[in-house]
Amino acid sequence: MGFFDGWRKKQSPDLTTMVADELRSRGFTPTVVSPDELTYPDAAGGTQRCYLDNLRKRLADVPTDDWAAEVTRFVGIMTSPPDSPANLEEVWDRIYPRILHRATFQGLPADAEEQVATAGIRLTDDLLVLPAIDHPDQVATELDVAKYGGWEAVWPVAIENLRRLPQPAYRRFDADDGDPAGAVHLFESEDFFGASQLLRMDELLAAAGLSLDLSNGYLVVLPARTVVAIHPVTSATGVVSAMKPLRYIAEADLPGGITDVVHYRAPDGTLEPVSRRDGADFTLTVTGRFEDAMRAIGAIG
Repeated sequence: MGFFDGWRKKQSPDLTTMVADELRSRGFTPTVVSPDELTYPDAAGGTQRCYLDNLRKRLADVPTDDWAAEVTRFVGIMTSPPDSPANLEEVWDRIYPRILHRATFQGLPADAEEQVATAGIRLTDDLLVLPAIDHPDQVATELDVAKYGGWEAVWPVAIENLRRLPQPAYRRFDADDGDPAGAVHLFESEDFFGASQLLRMDELLAAAGLSLDLSNGYLVVLPARTVVAIHPVTSATGVVSAMKPLRYIAEADLPGGITDVVHYRAPDGTLEPVSRRDGADFTLTVTGRFEDAMRAIGAIG
């Protein structure tokens, strides 16, 4: 898992090349985003993403002579859309809420982009929650929420399924200056819904045996589908100390990237972006609800 093995080591490009070649043989034009991620335009005019991290793990125990057959099977599955379930009952135990960036849907036809905006629960201008079906061989994002009864029906089922996933692994990042108030708490999953655990953070912390003061909200990073990390806003020195580990996590190169922006989450669940980059400089913008929180802890007058 990314943060439990140190920085991700550079992967051999061979598997990436094999998958790209297989996509080309099927008439697609792939673009290599990273050794573990490719994109390709689909027949509907949209952009599909193909992640190789799970395939790479599976092939670790497979003789290299058998890789070509496995790649052919993998690409065949990825390029064949799964059967679309007819109703919520058919996916009762495998529908989940998935946090995605709007850029995921870049290049879709205008009507599809409108469908994304209508179907998603808006977290920020760039982040939204969509229902996703965990099929045996792939995870499919659903844009037609109405056929499942709308979010009113989907939400409680999806959140309950999120609860039933294996508890994410936990790691604490301490600040370089040793200030315990600057600690950042990271959770990493092996499934596609690690970032979505943000939606049940209180339960996640309790399951990990953590008792944190979230009364003034917290800073949060969602670098990839597998990861969510937070820093409780309790002191000005703590926020300053946490900036380095927050940046380290936010900028990590992991499959299924979401955003490298640090956000503030208010006690009522409101999420707003607060980080800004100017060249090599990385700062937090103290405005909006984050400003209210910093004022509440006496960080500003």
